[in-house]
Order: sequence, then structure tokens, then C-alpha cells
Amino acid sequence: MARTEVRSGQIRDLDVLIDDLRDFGPLAASGLNLTVKAGRIRDDNVITNASSQNVVLTNNTTNFVEITSVGVASTNTSGFTSGRIPIAEVVTSGGSISSVTDKRVWINTGTSDTPVAAPASFGRLFLTMGG
Repeated sequence: MARTEVRSGQIRDLDVLIDDLRDFGPLAASGLNLTVKAGRIRDDNVITNASSQNVVLTNNTTNFVEITSVGVASTNTSGFTSGRIPIAEVVTSGGSISSVTDKRVWINTGTSDTPVAAPASFGRLFLTMGG
């Protein structure tokens, strides 16, 4: 697998976007199927390599695609689940995918009163904040 070097200046200058990263990228497949690309995820000091996965979406609604801290993809129609990592918001209609909105983020942190117990990140950036 070829590697691309990314310099901090590229990130600072917005030359690299979250959409450019392959880890857990959402990809519309056929019908109501969405592929979540393979990726690496960090949960505290454990790094997990997860394979590419397919999820079946619910028709005629908004689907919230997310992964667990060990990289297992799932979807629901209620909203993103606390403790899981958002991947995409996918709208379906008439038996197919209408739109895919990438919801991955560079850094996942806790709020000032709720520290992250199981932080996770994409790419190589990682930061834990909290009180």
C-alpha cells in the first residue's frame, strides 16, 4: 500500500480535508447499501484495524451511520448514539440513496464537564481534553 506524506502546513492551510482520508469513508453502493471503508481507530491505548463493511439502510428516511470503538459499523434512524463515532448521515428514497453527508471529524474530544473516557480519532491526529 502506497503512503502519502501529509505535512502539518497542509492541514493548517486546509489543503487536506476529512473527505480526503480513507479511514471509515462512507461510499454509496447499490440500492440501500452503504459501504464503510476499512480504517484504523484508537480507543485509549488500543489501536484496531477494521475491515470494510456494508450496512443496509432503512428506506425513505434519514439513516445515521456510526462505528463502535472497535470499528463495527451500524445504522439507525433515531440519531447518532452516545459513545459511538459518527460516520455519515444518509438520506434514502424510493429504494436508493439520495444523499450522503460525511460526519467524520479530525478530533473527537469531551466537553469541559464530560471528559472523554474512550477517545477515538481518524488519521494520525489525536487529542484528549477534559477536566
